[in-house]
Amino acid sequence: MDTGALLPAAGSVDLGAVALLLLGAVPVVVPLRRWPPRIADRVHARGCVALLALVLTAMLLRLP
Repeated sequence: MDTGALLPAAGSVDLGAVALLLLGAVPVVVPLRRWPPRIADRVHARGCVALLALVLTAMLLRLP
């Protein structure tokens, strides 16, 4: 039985995945908005580049 067919989708967006991501992110985002940690600009920039590289790698590995 294909369980992927049971989850609702809006176009190509998996609404079940969206709901799970929101449930996991909201408890982290709310405290961080009120008490943001101080992060140096250089560390923040390197972290952004590292995350972009991680996403690019995941996308390239996912190609058929």
